[in-house]
Amino acid sequence: MFTGGIIYPAIFTYTLAGVGFGWATRVIAFVVLGTSLFIIPMKSKTKPTASRSVIDWAAFTDLPYMLLNLGLVFGFMGLYVVTTYFQLYALARTNVTTNVSDNLLIIINAGSLVGRVVLGYFADMTGSINMQTTMALVATILAFSLLAVHTSAGIIVVAVLFGISSGTFLGLPVASIVRLSDDPSKIGTRIGMTLLFVGIGALISYPIAGAILGDSDNWLGLILFSGVLLAASTLILAISRIAKIGRQWTKPL
Repeated sequence: MFTGGIIYPAIFTYTLAGVGFGWATRVIAFVVLGTSLFIIPMKSKTKPTASRSVIDWAAFTDLPYMLLNLGLVFGFMGLYVVTTYFQLYALARTNVTTNVSDNLLIIINAGSLVGRVVLGYFADMTGSINMQTTMALVATILAFSLLAVHTSAGIIVVAVLFGISSGTFLGLPVASIVRLSDDPSKIGTRIGMTLLFVGIGALISYPIAGAILGDSDNWLGLILFSGVLLAASTLILAISRIAKIGRQWTKPL
């Protein structure tokens, strides 16, 4: 799963020129299908002891959890907008070569691997919500810093750092849900609810970003849109933490 983020962009980039968009997409689909076949024989060692509801209605009155969801929605929206338009932005606003731009998404995903593994490990000690809040803040700074980047070296540095921060953020939602869930039996249901929320957010972020960019290439508006989303995510995640344990800044959460 971790390496897929690096492999798929590489496959698409280097097959696009040879076989076109349609077959480049089909090649990735065949790779996903082939690797997914290994999952089919897998079975759980234990069976659920009781049936569970699809929705935990009590969660809607759990303020820290709902704030976490809102922060995650804004965070996913902002991160996906930057990732989606990163290569196009680099070509439009920097002196990056086509060859380098083709590898920017690979660089971001390589950084994401570092973030998920290394900083994900340290999140056990610092607290997943603390780490996510910090990474949302870092991603906010990096998103706004794109407005000042005009060189190939600069855009590569931003790609690496953004990959690390985004990978860490995107890899910790489940751990954060566990931190905020007092009833272990409801964790699975809450994970499903959160994924629904962030999925809707990510889905609507693309058309909104495309409309902002428009035919006039409004890159300033696009960067401000993603930066404001990430800033809102940082603030809301911090409030979620305070709502759960107060201002105990040294306590992991």
